[in-house]
Amino acid sequence: MIQSLYLKDLAIFSESNIEFHPGLTVITGDTGAGKSLIVKGLAYGLGGKGKKVMVRSDSPRSVVEVTTSAGIIRRILSSAGRSKSFIDDEPVKENHLINRIPYRADFHGQHEQQRILNRSSHLNYLDKYADNTELVGAIQKTYKKIFNVETELEQARKKLIETQTQKELLEFQTKEIESVSPEVGEDKNLLKQYKKLSNSESLFHSIEHLVHSLESGEQSIMSRIQDSLNILKEIIKIDPDLDSYVQDINSARISVQEVSNQLMIYQNSIDMDQEKCSFIDQRLQEIEELKRKYGGSIESVHLRLKEMKEDLSSFDSDHNKLKSLELELTSLKETYQTQACQLHESRIDSAQVLQSSIEKEMKNLNIPKPEFKIHIGCTEQESSFVMFEGIHVKPTPTGFDTVEFYLSTNPGESPKPLTDIASGGEISRIMLSIKTVFQSTDPVDTLIFDEIDSGISGETAEKVSHALARLADVKQVICISHLPQIASRANHHLHISKKNLDQKTTVDVAYLNEEERIAVISQLYGTVKMSGKMEQTYRSMINTAHG
Repeated sequence: MIQSLYLKDLAIFSESNIEFHPGLTVITGDTGAGKSLIVKGLAYGLGGKGKKVMVRSDSPRSVVEVTTSAGIIRRILSSAGRSKSFIDDEPVKENHLINRIPYRADFHGQHEQQRILNRSSHLNYLDKYADNTELVGAIQKTYKKIFNVETELEQARKKLIETQTQKELLEFQTKEIESVSPEVGEDKNLLKQYKKLSNSESLFHSIEHLVHSLESGEQSIMSRIQDSLNILKEIIKIDPDLDSYVQDINSARISVQEVSNQLMIYQNSIDMDQEKCSFIDQRLQEIEELKRKYGGSIESVHLRLKEMKEDLSSFDSDHNKLKSLELELTSLKETYQTQACQLHESRIDSAQVLQSSIEKEMKNLNIPKPEFKIHIGCTEQESSFVMFEGIHVKPTPTGFDTVEFYLSTNPGESPKPLTDIASGGEISRIMLSIKTVFQSTDPVDTLIFDEIDSGISGETAEKVSHALARLADVKQVICISHLPQIASRANHHLHISKKNLDQKTTVDVAYLNEEERIAVISQLYGTVKMSGKMEQTYRSMINTAHG
């Protein structure tokens, strides 16, 4: 419950502290006295937006404090339009305020009446009555996920298209390297083999000539060593001390013989296969081509091959992700279809009950034979993934239903869209009917009406006053009114008056006693001067209103 409202330097209010009580509180006062400012103050105090024009002239700031059964909210609005907020004296950031407010009130005024005339709000009214909060929240999450996955899927497809050429190039380059598959050091070994094969004939003849020079002919090394050995043997006869050299020369002869033998073995092993030489030459060219393209060495070729395989693997991962997203999207669409059908069934069932309930309340508000209909339809869309009764229908964050209120207040006339035919007085009564029907499902404990009685009078006003009184049995109701029928029903009558003293405007806010109420109610009836009989009538009316 709202317990009090403190206003300081808010528009024409210098400083006021207004207490509120359970039941029906009616606020009366002359036009411009500040009645609606109280509602604006309550709205701002309970998390609404503030405008700098609300700050009293020549004041740097306004202070609004709302004391509720759940906590105290204080808001400070500077003349520059900036707000500071506190909950139970704890500072609260403005962008967190609305989620931190410990109390909720339902405000009804011209804005709310405009909402009922906006067909886009009719679905919300029906869902509120049907208690579809969880279902709507769930389908909104699904719808958002569908949008996000579709966006991600579109990006994934675009990426795959954009990278397809790159993938094809990488696949070609990978095959190019793998078809050669060079081993580390292979180029050096092949080059060594190529040199021998390409020079095998020259190598063969060179070895042949070398062996000949070692062993054959009078001038061969072996022949000359033998001559030297023969001379040394003759000299030894003269000087035996030279005998040790015989062994050395003989060892040299044996070594030359061994070298000659090994060279002959090598000569016999020389590969003269020119086809093999051509193959090695071709292999070397392939390896050199890879080295030229991919970094200059076989090691760099292997590194590039590894990198390309990793890139190709990422392409495979992107493709797998695309498949995964497609499966997820299909699942989400199936979930949406199920949730939308559940919502539709709930709305159909609740619409029947809500229609009857609102018609009943409208009869209580002096619309004798109302016909209130809730039309639930859908919009066809050929490309949609949602089906209803064999037709593709347009999905929205709240399902595929479109909802519009229809009304007929004249017998014999078929219901027409509420937005096209309702008068101001009827709109007020429709809103009051909805508030009355919704009272059991509405979580708020306080209802605030700013001139709910606009456009009505007489018997209708009397019935509206009864409806407000019934609401006040279960809710705290605060109502700005200019109708005596409603004022007489109030449990508490708050009167606002404005005075101009010394070129300054002051506002007086006070609860009226019985005598004061009679005087104000007579003014609301347009009576300037009361006779004793009139006073007795008004007194009786107040007493009757309160049983």
